Amino acid sequence: MTANESSNVPKAKEIQRSAGFFANETERVVAEVFAEILDLERVSADDDIFTLGGDSFEAVRIALELEHRFQIQLPAELLESIGQVRELAAWIDAQPRLTDTTNNSNPDRAPS
Repeated sequence: MTANESSNVPKAKEIQRSAGFFANETERVVAEVFAEILDLERVSADDDIFTLGGDSFEAVRIALELEHRFQIQLPAELLESIGQVRELAAWIDAQPRLTDTTNNSNPDRAPS
């Protein structure tokens, strides 16, 4: 095998990364939040919060962060039944987004 041929062979880490690709941006963000809260380098779309070592306290932190990022209501208990990144992302995509009413709190005030 020549040097050029060996550079075309995927390395183990590249294969592992491609196996955990994300179907959409929601999956990527959910995985990012899992990684941040659970202090992990990498989380795939197939990973589950509890198999990654998460507990109920971290589930609450993840739920709060996802609520903030996606402007949804997400009960932390839901992570017990939908703890996988891919499934949780699909659930999030199906939820209505909360609207920001901070500018409408005083109808007499002129918009800034």
